[in-house]
Amino acid sequence: MASNGHWKGTCEPFCEVDVSPLVEWLDHTFLREETRSATHPSYEDCVSRHCMVTRLDWNGNFGERVQPLVDEIMGAHFPNCRTSLHMLSFLMAGQRINLHADQQALDWIVRVHVPITGDPKAIYCNPPVEHNMEVGKAYLINTKEPHECWNSGTVDRIHFMFDVLGPYGYGVQ
Repeated sequence: MASNGHWKGTCEPFCEVDVSPLVEWLDHTFLREETRSATHPSYEDCVSRHCMVTRLDWNGNFGERVQPLVDEIMGAHFPNCRTSLHMLSFLMAGQRINLHADQQALDWIVRVHVPITGDPKAIYCNPPVEHNMEVGKAYLINTKEPHECWNSGTVDRIHFMFDVLGPYGYGVQ
């Protein structure tokens, strides 16, 4: 970790994870069986957009479904740290998120991305380096660095992600 309170890398796999319980949950509650793509509504302009779910009560029990994975990752890799902002990110086939950098709290350390579904043509990019995040691995992501993503594939990219915060008082000068 860097002395200024966040990981200085950009995108790096750091552990293997079993996402089969999340895949099964999404298969039964949210994904169309014939295409394994999200059943998303279109807007009036018929353009689908990137969707980010942060409500832990979404779909009945999003928070309960992801908590065992969060506990496993935190216990093994971030003892004494805290989590924040549990999210499901849906990047539909053909969509893009433009280049940006996120503002983070002083006690922020890193964002963890866990691919649940993906496509070889779904790319996370820290210019000029492109990454295809594989299902079955968790990744450290530094969202303070400029990044963008796009999905040129045919399968929607669904990632679970959460922020790791240091122990109380971490990063405070």
